[in-house]
This record gives sequence, C-alpha cells and structure tokens, in this order.
Amino acid sequence: MNAVDAINGSDIPVLIIHGTEDELVAYEVSSIISKINVITNPKVRTISPSEPRRSGHKNLFSDNSIPYTLNYVIISI
Repeated sequence: MNAVDAINGSDIPVLIIHGTEDELVAYEVSSIISKINVITNPKVRTISPSEPRRSGHKNLFSDNSIPYTLNYVIISI
C-alpha cells in the first residue's frame, strides 16, 4: 500500500504541511503534494506556508516560525 492509498482508505483527518521553500524535498515533487489531485479523502487538508525564511525544510517549525505556521493551521480548520 502506498501513502495515497492509505490516506484515501482511512476515515481519519489528515493534515499535510509542506513549505513551498523546502530545500531538501522540493515542493513540486513531494510524494504527497504532487499527488494531491488523486487524494479523494474529504478529511484531508493541506497547508503550504510560503513566507520567505519561514517555509523551508529546516525553519518551518523553528521557534520564529511556529506562530506563522500555526496561523495557517487555524485558518484551514
């Protein structure tokens, strides 16, 4: 079973967070983000922070970025 099949086959909420400036896993080729069009689970939410220096692989959840990232979560609910 792959990740998309697992997400589509589940009945639980799934939150996918991926910063657009991720320098380690490019946003456009991320295994989940690149498959978002085939995810059919209605309980899936995606958040794609994009603010410079707050949306990369190493700083998305840094102390300076936590309020910014949490704001995205609150808005998406």
